[in-house]
Amino acid sequence: MLEVARVPARQGQARRRGRDRPDGDRRLRGLSAPRGFRLRDGRDDDPAPLCALEARADHLFRTVGIPLPPDGALPPEEPLRRALADGLLLVAEVEDGRTAGFVAAAPLDAALHVFTIAVDPAHMRRGLGRALMTAALEHAAWAFWPAVTLTTFRDVPWNAPFYRSLGFLAADDALLAPGLAGVRARERAIGLDALGPRLAMARLL
Repeated sequence: MLEVARVPARQGQARRRGRDRPDGDRRLRGLSAPRGFRLRDGRDDDPAPLCALEARADHLFRTVGIPLPPDGALPPEEPLRRALADGLLLVAEVEDGRTAGFVAAAPLDAALHVFTIAVDPAHMRRGLGRALMTAALEHAAWAFWPAVTLTTFRDVPWNAPFYRSLGFLAADDALLAPGLAGVRARERAIGLDALGPRLAMARLL
């Protein structure tokens, strides 16, 4: 297992954000999407509709016996607003402008932490989830992050097995850095681990 607590920060390299740099547009143009889709940076009016999209995507977990979202509640907007302000919010659109999926990440410990990726059920099985995660990894490398982390269900096919196919490794809970350990503690506290085994994963860049 990967020891996430030992992922080093890269000294002497400032983080850079796409919206704040003249080469940000070039970064975005270099990210690929499946035919019929395009990727763009998030906007201030995105969080509310993206939360509704995430709730629709979460219904797929019910097909493997995991009752998400609980009680039909929408996911909170705050994490998406944090990603918009301080990390990465990348949105996939159909060519006519309809939102099809997104990935959201923000700094955590010495890494960029992906805390949400969702694809609208109407656009699943088109390679969009892989394109969004690949774009997040490319952004993290472009922005000098030494690693990307996430937490996920261990046995759900489109969770941990999918991330392994992208080069992520399981991380030992006993060796997590403080921020990621806190994420896992909150997941246990709200009962996510009771729904199915969960783990932290990381990919070094």
